[in-house]
Amino acid sequence: MEELVIYPKRGRMLKLGLLSLLFSMFGLLFIFLLIAGEASIGTGLIGLVALVFFGLCSVYLMKRAIVHQPALIISSEGITDNSSYIGAGLVEWKDLKKVDMIETSGQLYLALYTYDPNLIVNRSHAAKKAANRANRFLVDSQINIPVNNLAYPLDQLLGKVIEIGEQELTNSREK
Repeated sequence: MEELVIYPKRGRMLKLGLLSLLFSMFGLLFIFLLIAGEASIGTGLIGLVALVFFGLCSVYLMKRAIVHQPALIISSEGITDNSSYIGAGLVEWKDLKKVDMIETSGQLYLALYTYDPNLIVNRSHAAKKAANRANRFLVDSQINIPVNNLAYPLDQLLGKVIEIGEQELTNSREK
């Protein structure tokens, strides 16, 4: 079977990176206001958090826009998610219980449900583990891939994932 490789939308990654850079600049402004004595310590702390968080986001997003690596790979092995910082990596077909589309906070996601609800959390390192745990409080699915960031037709994505998954599960049962 030929694998389906889906890349992120470069323009969207660039726009999000620039927006993150703008927010990190606001954080820097709050810190300068604190140093100048024009803002409270609370405002300075908000600035520091914004600078660090959005600064890291802008670096990650700009890198994703420049270094064009696949966001999603659907193959005979399974689904490889590299669509975000907390991307799950390879999730084998045998570990997937259900694939669906969900909408949360006005954004559409390809949702992957695994038999083991801790599969992704257990194999993540510290920062990703914390983010994945927090993600579990928002939605039931273990892996959520933002489809608006993918350079692949939305109306075909779920159908293609289900088609390839069913084909691979059928092939594995026949072996």
